[in-house]
Amino acid sequence: MKHKNNFRLLYLILIGIFIYSCQNDDDFIDSNQTPISKIEDDTYKYGEKVILGKKLKNPYSVENMRIALNNLKKYEKYSSKNNSSEKITTTHYYVKFKPQNTDELKLLEADSTLILYDYPLDYEILQIGDYYHDPEVPITQPTYQYASIKVSQELTTTVDYEVLSDLFIPDEEDVPDDFTSLLVDESLKLTNNFKSDYNTENILSRPSKWRPAGTIRVWDDKIGSTTTTTRVFSHWEYYDCGGNGDDILLIAQKTEQLEKVIKPIDNQCRRAVYRYITTTTNGSYIPIKGVKVRARRWFTTHTGITNAQGYYSVDGRFRRAANYKIKWKRHDFSIWWSYLSSAKYNGPKKRGDWNLNIKGGTQEYYATIFRGAHLYYYGNVFGLTRPPSKQWGLRRLVINARQLNGESNYVKARRLILAADITLKEWGSPTDRVFGVTIHELAHAAHREVDRSAYNSLVWKAYTSPCAPSAESCDNPGSTGANARRLMETWASTVEHFIVKERYENFYNVQNFSYTDGSNYLQLQTINQENFYTSCGIDMMDDFNQRDEYNWNALPIDRVDGYTINQLENALNNATTWNTWRGNLINNEANNTEQFLVELFANWTN
Repeated sequence: MKHKNNFRLLYLILIGIFIYSCQNDDDFIDSNQTPISKIEDDTYKYGEKVILGKKLKNPYSVENMRIALNNLKKYEKYSSKNNSSEKITTTHYYVKFKPQNTDELKLLEADSTLILYDYPLDYEILQIGDYYHDPEVPITQPTYQYASIKVSQELTTTVDYEVLSDLFIPDEEDVPDDFTSLLVDESLKLTNNFKSDYNTENILSRPSKWRPAGTIRVWDDKIGSTTTTTRVFSHWEYYDCGGNGDDILLIAQKTEQLEKVIKPIDNQCRRAVYRYITTTTNGSYIPIKGVKVRARRWFTTHTGITNAQGYYSVDGRFRRAANYKIKWKRHDFSIWWSYLSSAKYNGPKKRGDWNLNIKGGTQEYYATIFRGAHLYYYGNVFGLTRPPSKQWGLRRLVINARQLNGESNYVKARRLILAADITLKEWGSPTDRVFGVTIHELAHAAHREVDRSAYNSLVWKAYTSPCAPSAESCDNPGSTGANARRLMETWASTVEHFIVKERYENFYNVQNFSYTDGSNYLQLQTINQENFYTSCGIDMMDDFNQRDEYNWNALPIDRVDGYTINQLENALNNATTWNTWRGNLINNEANNTEQFLVELFANWTN
């Protein structure tokens, strides 16, 4: 009977948490229940689709490589070298994974040993787009995933897969002579994939190896300013053509300047006069640190990670053009555009550096979210606890970047069904707001890492018992549920405004910076205006008493100052109510203004 009661309690807790999830996130639905029209709408808003051309003959298949090796016997230099087709053995497998639902797709994504592509690697790419969905896969089901896997790599996934081809991929980097390159050339030729005007028999004419590199930057409309000069038409200037007008007109036609020199009546000509307009706009391109850039040629992928200046250089070289790509993820987190697919940027196929400036649309949205997530996980956050890291065998934290504008949220319980931990709904918002809300939601995830038991207790009180979010009892500022929710949201708001201020004012040195939410770091927010996302955390750190400064009784009275962000976080340990957070600060920290803590906290409970 005791075990039965414990199970019932656990069941009620899970039900309560899931109720909270459903009421705060319209993404919390099973993929099989998602209406097709909803997916089509998301797909349409997401961007352009990758368009594939014909299927190409595979030059790296073991079969074709053996034929190429035999063909090399016509070269006397290689007639007795590696002349046995048995030298060509399988080094990699070309694999097609077939995830049946979102859960299986996220399991694949969790495997850091797999470099996955959502389009086949042996097809022409006619149009570079933002996503690909195989036409034979239902729109409500994740598309196939493709990868090249070393034979020595053991696949432990439970996701169904098919080996499309046995591959022989020689390591051209470590070969001391030109034989391997010649072998690859020969296989490319016999499969009609060789596109070059150099002579394969003349090694000196072969293109040199090159290393993909470049710089990745994104637009931020709050950092710096950008000056642009544009040439615009002003007026026509008329003059005597001088000589035969027909001759002048003929010369103009031959030099393709007809729009500049036109023969009118009476041997008069005219030419366009332009003026230049210089405009200065707020914002500039800033480097993105930590972006993992892929460069792929056929089944070989080399990667590089951008540094603080946004510069990257991949870990290998190619002799011919390569396809560039970005997936907006790192080891501990991943950004998704819907439950069907992770967010990505499919770059060009080229030989040479890929420098990318991102401005506007979905890619700026993803890149800005990435900036916030990468900073919280790997950057300077002044000693704050990091959000949950990816543990062995488990997936990374998932941020679903919805193209909606509404209430964003973090719900740990969604991980039980492999749904997104965070749903972000700041589509169309200024970049500092997207960045700040990303920090806010990650602060919730990090709060749970500080003290999981205390955090779970807060969730239970705030969203399950004694009231659900819509219950009237939670409208009472002094109720148990309101106090729990106030602590959770105040802490996340504190971290949000603290990091936004530090990042924009101090790191980027933005003069006269004003956070987009317009609250002056919550100092203009009245007590009645917001009872949960309060200024209390910021008030404990700053020396600014907004009620006195603005002479407005609607604002909180704040005679507390001098606490650090780390002291506030340490006080979250064992803090299961609004007032225990305050009590922990009084008991554990020495501060000259601690006698005013009761007064400050009471602003939102009386």
